[in-house]
Amino acid sequence: MRTKDVDFIHSILRHPEIYPLITDDGCPPPEEYDVTEIVERSLCIYLSPNKYSLFVYRPITSVTWEVHANVLKPGRGIEAIRAGRESVQYMFSKTGAQKLVAYIPVMFPNVLRYSLKVGFEVEGISKKSIRKAGRLYDRCLLGLCKEDWVWVT
Repeated sequence: MRTKDVDFIHSILRHPEIYPLITDDGCPPPEEYDVTEIVERSLCIYLSPNKYSLFVYRPITSVTWEVHANVLKPGRGIEAIRAGRESVQYMFSKTGAQKLVAYIPVMFPNVLRYSLKVGFEVEGISKKSIRKAGRLYDRCLLGLCKEDWVWVT
């Protein structure tokens, strides 16, 4: 289900479990993080009744969308995988998306494993493309094409 509920989006993206994973050294503190642009320029999906997950899709081109999966601890595990797959299914069936991409910092191997379980594949490495705690890190580029997607519930 799509949402533009700023309070709900803030509650997930500013959460202490999520904010350090989605930001780098150039971002403001969580209390100053404004989701207005995200709400206006992205497609935010949550899967009712799961109040622990928020999938933010941002168009890159007319057919490619970048995704950020944001899942709080109570919603992790098999439930998170199901929610991630449902968000992918939504994008491929309800939008013109032909390709989904994600950039996963290498210091978060759990996020990489999660993305692979949802159905994404590693397509490359973006070297030294994120700064965390003053240090540059690589990010894995993951991708998923609509033609390769197999909807499994």
